[in-house]
Amino acid sequence: MSDIQPVLYIENTGGSGRGIGFYSEAALCGRRANLNAELSDESGEAASTGITFHKLAEMYHRGDSIPGVVLPYANFSADAVQEGLRLFGAYRQRYARDFLGEVIDTEILLPEGGLEASPTLQEQVLAAVGVWPFTARIDMAVRRTTQGKIGDYVLEPGVYLVDHKTKKRKDPDAETTYRFSPQMLAYQLLWNALRPKEKCSGFIINVVVAHKKLDGDSFQQFFIPPPTEDEVAGFKHWLQDAALKAQLNQANLARCSLGYGLCPHLLTGACTRR
Repeated sequence: MSDIQPVLYIENTGGSGRGIGFYSEAALCGRRANLNAELSDESGEAASTGITFHKLAEMYHRGDSIPGVVLPYANFSADAVQEGLRLFGAYRQRYARDFLGEVIDTEILLPEGGLEASPTLQEQVLAAVGVWPFTARIDMAVRRTTQGKIGDYVLEPGVYLVDHKTKKRKDPDAETTYRFSPQMLAYQLLWNALRPKEKCSGFIINVVVAHKKLDGDSFQQFFIPPPTEDEVAGFKHWLQDAALKAQLNQANLARCSLGYGLCPHLLTGACTRR
């Protein structure tokens, strides 16, 4: 009789609380951002694949045993779980758990306590990014003890943040997109403010592209250097503007049509555009 295999159930447990996704939407439409936050989050197929991969990667890099059986929980997509398993299987075969450096921690919620953070931490976040509330969940932090290279960048020994990405196809503009992503900038600011004794030396984007045949071309890493003073100033202005739009609950009429159809909140009557 075979041993009973441990089972991992995959579900969407939500984000960090009030993070870059909320403010990115609020920058475009404050009303839509607030309504999205109020409603239950039902992930699409691509997002569900990413959630599956992230959970398995978290366990792998943390050094936990990977369960023999992985199943969807409730109405989570079974196809997405299988695709996430396929991507993770190839990823684990290709990379050792510490290939980017010694793992400091995974799935790091900042600030500690999230939206229930202490007043002192709230003040530190406000000083770092210009608004409160603002939370982040960083996929992984590593410590490199040797020099390395990603693209044209030389990585010196130090602490680096890591973000895992799963993509349906390879993006020729990926490096530029990540380089100017508010997420990568915000997470570095937040980490450095709350972990001043181990400030990060940059951000590593760790990408798996879901090709039908997973080979060397399916795996990419990009490096994002620490932001400049001008970039920090511009980011804070953008974030404060987004926070104000959310606070005023402004509906942006130009966003009622999203390119693929009307905004679902307009169709359901949740938003009257007033």
